Amino acid sequence: MPSFTMPLKILIERETTLPKYQAVGLDSYPIFDESYREKLNDKIIDHFYNREIGQETIPMFRLAMSRKMNEIMDLYNQHYEASKISIDPLKTIDIKSISTNEMEGSNHETGETTSNGNAKSRAVSSQTPQMRLAGNKDYATAAQDNVSENSGNGTAEQTSSVNQASNGTNETSGYSGSPHELIFALRATFVNIDMMIIDELEELFMSVWDSGDEYPNIGGTYVYPGLFPYWY
Repeated sequence: MPSFTMPLKILIERETTLPKYQAVGLDSYPIFDESYREKLNDKIIDHFYNREIGQETIPMFRLAMSRKMNEIMDLYNQHYEASKISIDPLKTIDIKSISTNEMEGSNHETGETTSNGNAKSRAVSSQTPQMRLAGNKDYATAAQDNVSENSGNGTAEQTSSVNQASNGTNETSGYSGSPHELIFALRATFVNIDMMIIDELEELFMSVWDSGDEYPNIGGTYVYPGLFPYWY
């Protein structure tokens, strides 16, 4: 039986107008995952179920619990988020390098050629002098002069382009040191975040043992043994 205030279980049994978590001030504090609220609240209630609350009235206790949870949960939410990070304890080296090489170029060439040519030839046949070809020069039976002229223009154009890309990835992973020491170091980081929160809430409850005294119900009001009316 309670000696000074009221056990948490009695508070929950009597506060029938409010949901259980709201009755004890555990309904609105910030939490990293809303689905985890019920699990944490049940742990808190189960841990302090038979402990006497450390405030004079239920509303004062509800306010103290709500205020305390709002003050501490920002920090503990970060602990919860960090605990969800999965790591390999035997991996102390993890290096990854990525290289990219791109090359692009083009070449354009234009050339022009011009050619000119002249040709002149003479064919002479002579049996007995019959005809003077020119002045007092040779005589020939027949003669033929050939004159030719040619010219040419040409243009050449060439275009080439190149596109080249290469990618490379190099990864190095592993560990240095003793694997046993790495595992031992990992174990040292394990924490029970739920119990850390519960330890913070100890100040909201009486740190005394129950004396076994009973308290009467007088006219619907519970009264401390020899002290003052119980709540309300």
